[in-house]
Amino acid sequence: MKLEFSNISKSEFFKYYWQKKPIVLRRAFKDFDCPIDGDTLAGMSLEEDVFSRIILGDGSNFSSYNVEMGPFTIEDFNRFNKVNFSLLVQEVDAFIPEIARLKREFRIIPDWLADDVMVSYSKKGCTVGPHTDFFDVFLLQGKGVKRWEIGELLDKEPEYIDNIDLRIMKEFKIKDYYELQPGDLLYLPPMTPHNGIALGESITLSIGFRKPSIYQIFNEYFESLLSSFSDCERLKEPNIYPTSHPGRIDSSVIAEVTNVLDNLDKDDESIASCFGKLVSRPVRTENTGALSDFIQMENSSSVIDSFKKKLEFHKMLIINDAIRISYYVGEANILIFVEGESFKIEKNELERLDDLLNQRMISTSIYRNIRSISFKMLIAGFFELNYLLPID
Repeated sequence: MKLEFSNISKSEFFKYYWQKKPIVLRRAFKDFDCPIDGDTLAGMSLEEDVFSRIILGDGSNFSSYNVEMGPFTIEDFNRFNKVNFSLLVQEVDAFIPEIARLKREFRIIPDWLADDVMVSYSKKGCTVGPHTDFFDVFLLQGKGVKRWEIGELLDKEPEYIDNIDLRIMKEFKIKDYYELQPGDLLYLPPMTPHNGIALGESITLSIGFRKPSIYQIFNEYFESLLSSFSDCERLKEPNIYPTSHPGRIDSSVIAEVTNVLDNLDKDDESIASCFGKLVSRPVRTENTGALSDFIQMENSSSVIDSFKKKLEFHKMLIINDAIRISYYVGEANILIFVEGESFKIEKNELERLDDLLNQRMISTSIYRNIRSISFKMLIAGFFELNYLLPID
Protein backbone atom coordinates (compact mmCIF):
# COMPACT_ATOMS: atom_id res chain seq x y z
CA MET A 1 0.00 0.00 0.00
CA LYS A 2 1.43 3.34 -1.03
CA LEU A 3 -0.04 6.79 -0.42
CA GLU A 4 -0.22 8.89 -3.57
CA PHE A 5 -1.27 12.54 -3.76
CA SER A 6 -3.41 12.73 -6.89
CA ASN A 7 -3.16 15.97 -8.91
CA ILE A 8 -1.28 17.72 -6.09
CA SER A 9 2.22 17.57 -4.65
CA LYS A 10 2.95 16.94 -0.98
CA SER A 11 4.35 20.46 -0.60
CA GLU A 12 1.18 21.94 -2.15
CA PHE A 13 -0.95 19.89 0.24
CA PHE A 14 0.84 21.30 3.29
CA LYS A 15 0.91 24.83 1.87
CA TYR A 16 -2.74 25.11 0.85
CA TYR A 17 -4.71 22.49 2.81
CA TRP A 18 -3.00 21.29 6.01
CA GLN A 19 -4.88 22.92 8.93
CA LYS A 20 -6.61 25.21 6.41
CA LYS A 21 -9.31 23.41 4.41
CA PRO A 22 -10.57 19.94 3.47
CA ILE A 23 -9.50 18.07 0.36
CA VAL A 24 -10.38 14.71 -1.18
CA LEU A 25 -7.52 12.68 -2.66
CA ARG A 26 -9.13 10.27 -5.11
CA ARG A 27 -7.50 6.84 -5.28
CA ALA A 28 -4.88 7.88 -2.75
CA PHE A 29 -4.34 4.13 -2.34
CA LYS A 30 -4.82 2.56 -5.75
CA ASP A 31 -6.57 -0.80 -5.94
CA PHE A 32 -7.02 -0.62 -2.18
CA ASP A 33 -7.63 -3.96 -0.48
CA CYS A 34 -8.88 -3.17 3.02
CA PRO A 35 -6.86 -5.19 5.57
CA ILE A 36 -9.79 -5.59 7.96
CA ASP A 37 -13.47 -6.54 7.65
CA GLY A 38 -16.49 -6.12 9.87
CA ASP A 39 -16.23 -9.60 11.42
CA THR A 40 -12.60 -9.06 12.42
CA LEU A 41 -13.44 -5.67 13.87
CA ALA A 42 -16.33 -7.17 15.85
CA GLY A 43 -13.99 -9.90 17.08
CA MET A 44 -11.52 -7.29 18.32
CA SER A 45 -14.28 -5.55 20.26
CA LEU A 46 -14.78 -8.71 22.36
CA GLU A 47 -11.29 -8.32 23.86
CA GLU A 48 -10.63 -6.70 27.25
CA ASP A 49 -7.60 -4.69 26.09
CA VAL A 50 -9.38 -3.13 23.09
CA PHE A 51 -11.20 0.21 23.39
CA SER A 52 -14.47 -0.06 21.45
CA ARG A 53 -17.87 1.60 21.24
CA ILE A 54 -21.21 0.82 19.63
CA ILE A 55 -23.36 3.79 18.58
CA LEU A 56 -27.00 2.86 18.23
CA GLY A 57 -28.97 5.00 15.77
CA ASP A 58 -29.50 5.59 12.07
CA GLY A 59 -29.49 9.40 11.76
CA SER A 60 -33.26 9.83 11.74
CA ASN A 61 -33.32 11.17 15.32
CA PHE A 62 -29.99 12.05 16.93
CA SER A 63 -31.64 12.79 20.29
CA SER A 64 -32.49 9.10 20.60
CA TYR A 65 -28.92 7.94 20.00
CA ASN A 66 -27.26 5.71 22.58
CA VAL A 67 -23.67 4.61 23.18
CA GLU A 68 -22.51 1.31 24.64
CA MET A 69 -18.90 0.67 25.61
CA GLY A 70 -16.95 -2.54 25.00
CA PRO A 71 -15.77 -5.12 25.52
CA PHE A 72 -18.80 -6.77 23.99
CA THR A 73 -20.07 -10.34 23.81
CA ILE A 74 -21.46 -12.56 21.07
CA GLU A 75 -24.87 -12.07 22.68
CA ASP A 76 -24.45 -8.29 22.35
CA PHE A 77 -23.92 -8.60 18.60
CA ASN A 78 -26.94 -10.88 18.26
CA ARG A 79 -28.87 -7.96 19.74
CA PHE A 80 -27.09 -5.24 17.71
CA ASN A 81 -27.68 -7.04 14.41
CA LYS A 82 -31.42 -6.47 14.82
CA VAL A 83 -31.01 -2.67 14.92
CA ASN A 84 -29.00 0.08 13.21
CA PHE A 85 -25.54 0.61 14.62
CA SER A 86 -21.95 1.74 14.03
CA LEU A 87 -18.96 0.02 15.66
CA LEU A 88 -15.84 2.08 16.45
CA VAL A 89 -12.56 0.46 17.53
CA GLN A 90 -9.49 2.50 18.57
CA GLU A 91 -5.77 1.71 18.13
CA VAL A 92 -6.35 -0.94 15.49
CA ASP A 93 -2.81 -0.26 14.24
CA ALA A 94 -1.49 -1.82 17.46
CA PHE A 95 -3.18 -5.14 16.60
CA ILE A 96 -3.26 -5.44 12.80
CA PRO A 97 0.25 -5.24 11.21
CA GLU A 98 -1.14 -4.32 7.77
CA ILE A 99 -2.85 -1.25 9.26
CA ALA A 100 0.35 -0.31 11.09
CA ARG A 101 2.19 -0.45 7.76
CA LEU A 102 -0.52 1.70 6.18
CA LYS A 103 -0.06 4.26 8.96
CA ARG A 104 3.65 4.51 8.07
CA GLU A 105 2.64 6.04 4.73
CA PHE A 106 1.68 9.18 6.68
CA ARG A 107 5.15 9.69 8.20
CA ILE A 108 5.54 12.84 6.10
CA ILE A 109 4.04 14.27 9.31
CA PRO A 110 6.22 14.08 12.48
CA ASP A 111 5.70 11.05 14.71
CA TRP A 112 5.01 13.17 17.80
CA LEU A 113 1.75 14.31 16.21
CA ALA A 114 0.58 10.82 15.28
CA ASP A 115 -2.46 9.46 17.08
CA ASP A 116 -3.94 6.01 16.57
CA VAL A 117 -5.87 4.49 13.68
CA MET A 118 -9.55 4.12 14.50
CA VAL A 119 -11.65 1.80 12.33
CA SER A 120 -15.41 2.14 12.09
CA TYR A 121 -18.01 -0.21 10.66
CA SER A 122 -21.50 1.10 9.83
CA LYS A 123 -24.62 -0.60 8.55
CA LYS A 124 -26.34 0.95 5.54
CA GLY A 125 -27.73 4.42 6.29
CA CYS A 126 -25.99 4.72 9.65
CA THR A 127 -23.90 7.65 10.89
CA VAL A 128 -22.30 8.66 14.19
CA GLY A 129 -23.78 12.13 13.67
CA PRO A 130 -22.43 15.57 12.67
CA HIS A 131 -19.47 16.50 14.86
CA THR A 132 -16.07 18.17 14.90
CA ASP A 133 -12.67 16.85 15.95
CA PHE A 134 -9.98 18.90 17.66
CA PHE A 135 -7.26 17.31 15.56
CA ASP A 136 -6.29 16.72 11.93
CA VAL A 137 -7.70 13.53 10.46
CA PHE A 138 -7.44 11.55 7.23
CA LEU A 139 -10.55 9.46 6.53
CA LEU A 140 -9.69 6.51 4.30
CA GLN A 141 -12.58 4.57 2.82
CA GLY A 142 -11.89 0.88 3.30
CA LYS A 143 -15.03 -0.92 2.12
CA GLY A 144 -18.33 0.23 0.66
CA VAL A 145 -19.25 3.83 -0.12
CA LYS A 146 -19.70 6.65 2.36
CA ARG A 147 -21.17 10.10 1.79
CA TRP A 148 -19.41 12.82 3.76
CA GLU A 149 -21.25 16.06 4.44
CA ILE A 150 -18.85 18.90 5.30
CA GLY A 151 -19.55 22.24 7.00
CA GLU A 152 -17.61 25.49 7.35
CA LEU A 153 -14.57 25.47 9.65
CA LEU A 154 -15.52 26.69 13.12
CA ASP A 155 -13.64 29.17 15.29
CA LYS A 156 -15.15 27.89 18.55
CA GLU A 157 -16.62 24.69 19.93
CA PRO A 158 -20.22 24.14 18.78
CA GLU A 159 -23.24 23.41 20.96
CA TYR A 160 -24.13 19.75 21.31
CA ILE A 161 -27.41 17.86 21.66
CA ASP A 162 -28.26 17.45 25.34
CA ASN A 163 -28.59 14.22 27.33
CA ILE A 164 -26.62 11.87 25.09
CA ASP A 165 -23.06 10.69 25.61
CA LEU A 166 -21.91 11.93 22.21
CA ARG A 167 -20.70 15.28 20.88
CA ILE A 168 -23.37 15.57 18.14
CA MET A 169 -23.85 19.15 16.92
CA LYS A 170 -27.19 20.84 17.54
CA GLU A 171 -26.88 22.78 14.28
CA PHE A 172 -25.09 21.55 11.17
CA LYS A 173 -25.05 23.41 7.87
CA ILE A 174 -23.73 21.50 4.88
CA LYS A 175 -21.27 23.37 2.67
CA ASP A 176 -19.94 20.48 0.53
CA TYR A 177 -20.38 16.75 0.23
CA TYR A 178 -18.24 13.96 -1.19
CA GLU A 179 -18.85 10.28 -1.88
CA LEU A 180 -15.80 8.17 -1.08
CA GLN A 181 -15.00 4.86 -2.74
CA PRO A 182 -12.43 2.35 -1.36
CA GLY A 183 -8.97 3.92 -1.53
CA ASP A 184 -10.28 7.52 -1.53
CA LEU A 185 -8.93 9.77 1.23
CA LEU A 186 -10.62 12.79 2.82
CA TYR A 187 -8.47 15.19 4.84
CA LEU A 188 -10.16 17.40 7.45
CA PRO A 189 -8.47 20.15 9.47
CA PRO A 190 -9.37 20.56 13.16
CA MET A 191 -12.81 22.03 13.89
CA THR A 192 -14.30 20.99 10.55
CA PRO A 193 -17.92 19.85 11.01
CA HIS A 194 -18.55 16.56 9.22
CA ASN A 195 -21.08 13.79 9.00
CA GLY A 196 -20.41 10.44 7.33
CA ILE A 197 -23.39 8.40 6.10
CA ALA A 198 -22.86 4.80 4.98
CA LEU A 199 -24.54 4.20 1.60
CA GLY A 200 -24.13 0.47 2.15
CA GLU A 201 -22.15 -1.58 4.65
CA SER A 202 -19.07 0.59 5.19
CA ILE A 203 -15.62 0.47 6.78
CA THR A 204 -13.66 3.68 7.30
CA LEU A 205 -10.13 4.06 8.68
CA SER A 206 -9.42 7.30 10.57
CA ILE A 207 -5.75 8.27 10.80
CA GLY A 208 -5.49 11.08 13.32
CA PHE A 209 -2.80 13.67 14.16
CA ARG A 210 -3.28 15.33 17.50
CA LYS A 211 -1.44 18.26 19.12
CA PRO A 212 -1.52 18.43 22.92
CA SER A 213 -3.80 21.07 24.40
CA ILE A 214 -2.37 24.15 26.12
CA TYR A 215 -3.88 22.80 29.34
CA GLN A 216 -1.97 19.52 28.94
CA ILE A 217 1.31 21.34 28.27
CA PHE A 218 0.95 23.58 31.33
CA ASN A 219 -0.13 20.66 33.50
CA GLU A 220 2.87 18.56 32.44
CA TYR A 221 5.30 21.46 32.90
CA PHE A 222 4.11 22.50 36.33
CA GLU A 223 3.87 18.92 37.58
CA SER A 224 7.52 18.44 36.64
CA LEU A 225 8.44 21.66 38.46
CA LEU A 226 6.57 20.63 41.61
CA SER A 227 8.79 17.59 42.02
CA SER A 228 11.84 19.87 42.28
CA PHE A 229 10.46 21.99 45.15
CA SER A 230 10.23 21.29 48.85
CA ASP A 231 7.22 22.41 50.87
CA CYS A 232 9.59 24.21 53.22
CA GLU A 233 10.47 26.69 50.44
CA ARG A 234 8.24 29.70 50.93
CA LEU A 235 7.49 33.02 49.28
CA LYS A 236 9.72 35.87 50.44
CA GLU A 237 7.81 38.54 52.31
CA PRO A 238 8.33 42.13 51.14
CA ASN A 239 9.35 44.50 53.95
CA ILE A 240 5.99 46.33 54.26
CA TYR A 241 5.22 46.08 57.97
CA PRO A 242 3.68 47.54 60.04
CA THR A 243 0.58 47.85 57.88
CA SER A 244 -2.43 50.12 58.25
CA HIS A 245 -4.40 47.90 55.79
CA PRO A 246 -4.39 44.35 57.27
CA GLY A 247 -7.02 43.13 54.77
CA ARG A 248 -5.00 44.14 51.71
CA ILE A 249 -2.72 42.00 49.54
CA ASP A 250 -0.10 44.56 48.64
CA SER A 251 1.14 44.99 45.08
CA SER A 252 4.68 44.25 46.29
CA VAL A 253 3.51 40.75 47.30
CA ILE A 254 2.17 40.13 43.80
CA ALA A 255 5.45 41.44 42.40
CA GLU A 256 7.28 38.81 44.46
CA VAL A 257 4.94 36.06 43.18
CA THR A 258 5.63 37.29 39.64
CA ASN A 259 9.35 37.14 40.36
CA VAL A 260 9.04 33.51 41.48
CA LEU A 261 7.13 32.56 38.34
CA ASP A 262 9.54 34.46 36.09
CA ASN A 263 12.46 32.53 37.57
CA LEU A 264 11.02 29.07 37.02
CA ASP A 265 13.25 26.72 35.08
CA LYS A 266 12.44 27.47 31.43
CA ASP A 267 15.52 26.32 29.53
CA ASP A 268 14.89 24.55 26.23
CA GLU A 269 16.00 21.12 27.45
CA SER A 270 13.71 21.17 30.51
CA ILE A 271 10.75 22.21 28.39
CA ALA A 272 11.65 19.66 25.69
CA SER A 273 11.78 16.94 28.34
CA CYS A 274 8.26 17.79 29.57
CA PHE A 275 6.87 18.10 26.07
CA GLY A 276 8.51 14.94 24.77
CA LYS A 277 7.21 12.83 27.65
CA LEU A 278 3.73 14.27 27.13
CA VAL A 279 3.47 13.56 23.39
CA SER A 280 5.04 10.09 23.61
CA ARG A 281 2.81 8.91 26.46
CA PRO A 282 0.50 5.95 25.74
CA VAL A 283 -2.96 7.26 24.90
CA ARG A 284 -5.15 4.77 26.78
CA THR A 285 -2.79 2.75 28.98
CA GLU A 286 -0.49 3.59 31.87
CA ASN A 287 3.27 3.47 31.50
CA THR A 288 4.79 1.02 33.97
CA GLY A 289 8.28 2.53 34.05
CA ALA A 290 9.67 -0.89 33.09
CA LEU A 291 12.12 0.59 30.57
CA SER A 292 13.61 2.94 33.16
CA ASP A 293 13.93 0.04 35.59
CA PHE A 294 15.73 -2.02 32.95
CA ILE A 295 18.17 0.72 31.97
CA GLN A 296 19.02 1.46 35.61
CA MET A 297 20.19 -2.13 36.18
CA GLU A 298 23.61 -2.02 37.83
CA ASN A 299 25.65 -4.38 35.65
CA SER A 300 25.12 -2.90 32.21
CA SER A 301 28.04 -4.75 30.62
CA SER A 302 26.62 -8.19 31.51
CA VAL A 303 23.16 -7.07 30.26
CA ILE A 304 24.68 -6.00 26.94
CA ASP A 305 26.69 -9.23 26.64
CA SER A 306 23.56 -11.26 27.29
CA PHE A 307 21.67 -9.25 24.67
CA LYS A 308 24.43 -9.81 22.09
CA LYS A 309 24.05 -13.57 22.55
CA LYS A 310 20.32 -13.27 21.87
CA LEU A 311 21.11 -11.33 18.67
CA GLU A 312 23.05 -14.28 17.28
CA PHE A 313 19.67 -15.77 16.30
CA HIS A 314 18.45 -12.61 14.48
CA LYS A 315 19.67 -10.34 11.69
CA MET A 316 17.15 -7.53 11.88
CA LEU A 317 14.95 -5.98 14.58
CA ILE A 318 11.90 -3.80 13.84
CA ILE A 319 10.22 -1.27 16.12
CA ASN A 320 6.82 -2.36 17.36
CA ASP A 321 4.41 0.02 15.61
CA ALA A 322 2.36 0.45 18.77
CA ILE A 323 5.29 2.17 20.52
CA ARG A 324 5.55 5.97 20.54
CA ILE A 325 9.13 7.25 20.16
CA SER A 326 10.53 10.73 19.42
CA TYR A 327 13.73 12.63 20.23
CA TYR A 328 15.12 16.11 20.79
CA VAL A 329 18.71 17.21 20.15
CA GLY A 330 19.91 19.28 23.11
CA GLU A 331 23.18 21.13 23.61
CA ALA A 332 24.95 18.28 25.40
CA ASN A 333 22.83 15.17 24.74
CA ILE A 334 20.00 13.70 22.74
CA LEU A 335 16.78 13.26 24.70
CA ILE A 336 14.81 10.18 23.61
CA PHE A 337 11.14 9.93 24.60
CA VAL A 338 9.59 6.48 24.74
CA GLU A 339 6.06 5.81 25.98
CA GLY A 340 6.13 8.82 28.31
CA GLU A 341 9.67 8.26 29.63
CA SER A 342 12.80 10.29 28.89
CA PHE A 343 16.35 9.00 28.33
CA LYS A 344 19.67 10.55 27.33
CA ILE A 345 22.25 9.31 24.84
CA GLU A 346 25.40 10.90 23.42
CA LYS A 347 25.06 13.28 20.46
CA ASN A 348 27.58 11.32 18.39
CA GLU A 349 24.91 8.60 18.02
CA LEU A 350 22.49 10.95 16.24
CA GLU A 351 23.02 9.41 12.80
CA ARG A 352 22.36 5.87 14.05
CA LEU A 353 19.33 7.03 16.05
CA ASP A 354 17.95 8.82 12.99
CA ASP A 355 18.42 5.66 10.91
CA LEU A 356 16.65 3.59 13.58
CA LEU A 357 13.61 5.88 13.71
CA ASN A 358 13.49 6.65 9.98
CA GLN A 359 13.60 2.97 9.02
CA ARG A 360 11.84 1.76 12.20
CA MET A 361 14.39 -1.07 12.27
CA ILE A 362 18.01 -1.84 13.08
CA SER A 363 20.34 -4.61 11.94
CA THR A 364 22.19 -6.59 14.57
CA SER A 365 25.48 -5.77 12.84
CA ILE A 366 24.85 -2.03 13.31
CA TYR A 367 24.03 -2.61 16.98
CA ARG A 368 27.40 -4.25 17.54
CA ASN A 369 29.13 -1.11 16.19
CA ILE A 370 27.38 1.28 18.59
CA ARG A 371 29.84 2.71 21.11
CA SER A 372 27.43 4.43 23.48
CA ILE A 373 26.63 2.23 26.50
CA SER A 374 23.45 4.23 27.19
CA PHE A 375 22.22 3.71 23.61
CA LYS A 376 23.08 0.01 23.72
CA MET A 377 21.18 -0.39 26.99
CA LEU A 378 18.21 1.47 25.54
CA ILE A 379 18.01 -0.85 22.54
CA ALA A 380 18.48 -3.92 24.76
CA GLY A 381 15.59 -2.63 26.86
CA PHE A 382 13.49 -2.15 23.71
CA PHE A 383 14.06 -5.81 22.86
CA GLU A 384 13.39 -7.05 26.38
CA LEU A 385 10.03 -5.23 26.52
CA ASN A 386 8.98 -6.15 22.95
CA TYR A 387 9.41 -2.58 21.71
CA LEU A 388 11.81 -4.12 19.18
CA LEU A 389 10.80 -7.35 17.48
CA PRO A 390 12.81 -9.79 15.33
CA ILE A 391 11.58 -9.95 11.73
CA ASP A 392 13.63 -12.87 10.40
